[in-house]
Amino acid sequence: MRHHLRRRPEARHQCRTCRAAFLTREAADRSSFPCPGYPLVHGPLGRREHIVFPTWSRLRGCEAWECPDPDPTHDFHGPDPYCDEATCRTCLHDCDCDVCEMRVQAPGLCVLIDSREPEIPKEMNELIYEEVPVSSAQQGARVRAKGKDTRGYTKTLEGTLLRAPKDTRAQRDGRSVKVWRIYVGQPGEQPCNSNTLALLPEETLEQEAPEVEADEPLAFKLNEAGIEELKAGYRIRATGREPRGRTVTREGVLLTDPQQDATRWAGEWVDVWRLHLGQRLGEETAHSKLLTVRLDDKVEIINEPDDLEPAPVSELAVTLPLKADNGQPVYHVVTGDLVGHLTPDKFTPIEQAEKR
Repeated sequence: MRHHLRRRPEARHQCRTCRAAFLTREAADRSSFPCPGYPLVHGPLGRREHIVFPTWSRLRGCEAWECPDPDPTHDFHGPDPYCDEATCRTCLHDCDCDVCEMRVQAPGLCVLIDSREPEIPKEMNELIYEEVPVSSAQQGARVRAKGKDTRGYTKTLEGTLLRAPKDTRAQRDGRSVKVWRIYVGQPGEQPCNSNTLALLPEETLEQEAPEVEADEPLAFKLNEAGIEELKAGYRIRATGREPRGRTVTREGVLLTDPQQDATRWAGEWVDVWRLHLGQRLGEETAHSKLLTVRLDDKVEIINEPDDLEPAPVSELAVTLPLKADNGQPVYHVVTGDLVGHLTPDKFTPIEQAEKR
């Protein structure tokens, strides 16, 4: 089966079904491991945690398991929560995705909770349904509906919507009224009188809620694998140093691709990223919009670009600070930031150099 990929905020591509993650779509196409059609645990062998029994399945205290030597610290009674099957394909597969090959660190993919319960608890079952108008229900979706059957009795059916809702008329209290006729049964079952319901136009039904990807900002380190895909147009939030040496947190759109550089930080030379942040893509870069971030600092992606091409900028506008014709650069002894330029004749502060 082919991997069905979605773009994650971490700038990687992940299969919606088996959770395999790749740095690029080309890497997914080159993969020799097909999608099995169910979730897998990914990561190097020895770090995969396949949890067979979820937390709600078993009580692990002494009282529930009639421990002969009760102790408040005992929390290990019951079956082992981790998988110990020698041939388990969920955690012992030979996946060649970038997480299993250790090219990407994704701790969340190293853990999978695999429920082996005979049925889902009611409180969890309620979470997967949402109330929708009958007219918007999708054929093939799992629904739960309450209405009148062909004999006029009120009945509740739960299952797959076998056909799209049909606008028709039915008898209610001796009058002909408009209703929506639906058929709810098991997959492959044929519509018939025993699985049909009639609902009034103002009534609703419950439909299985679609899986929604989390859109909250995701923090990651700039030196993690896959960051090379971060480019101009991304809206991010980052904490770093502005040109004057103050530590600030800024949010904005990347005006250019991140540029790797080296500077003095707390008296030592370190590798940094130069980020130019503005309000919208297409603004001209300026020294005041520059933010210097270390490689091990974290950045939050607010959203991705809407396939916009970055505005062309000149080489001079990108390479900052300017050094030509200004003399020898002078750095702050503590912060390591550029404070000015020194020539045999005079010292020029950075503020005056920017005005030239």
